[in-house]
Amino acid sequence: MQERIFLPGIISEEDKYWMYNHCKAVLFPSRFEGMGFPPVEAMRFGKPVFASTYSSIPEVSGDHAYYWENFEPEQMARFFLHKIEAFYKDSSLPGILNKHSLKYTWEANLKAYLALFEAMTAHPSQ
Repeated sequence: MQERIFLPGIISEEDKYWMYNHCKAVLFPSRFEGMGFPPVEAMRFGKPVFASTYSSIPEVSGDHAYYWENFEPEQMARFFLHKIEAFYKDSSLPGILNKHSLKYTWEANLKAYLALFEAMTAHPSQ
């Protein structure tokens, strides 16, 4: 599969955004992922996300991602091919994904963290 799968290792932010911009989809089949930003970043570029239901990704991606429930390779491939074709037939979906992704920004996370920190320091538990 070496000629079909590219594993670049560590990449620059510029390269990462180029890859998101030029990919057809982001596949994120992790079974033990914490808060993963790749699905959100992919959605920012209007790219479909294929992920596992076993991780926390459904919390963030909601019904805006395609989820593998079976990890048998042939079934995963059939599911992917069916969904990717349907995705690219509906020109409204990239915009819907982009809009959903805007709920998750570093700025919003920082503001929420600072608000929580300020609330905790203003009213420390006794």
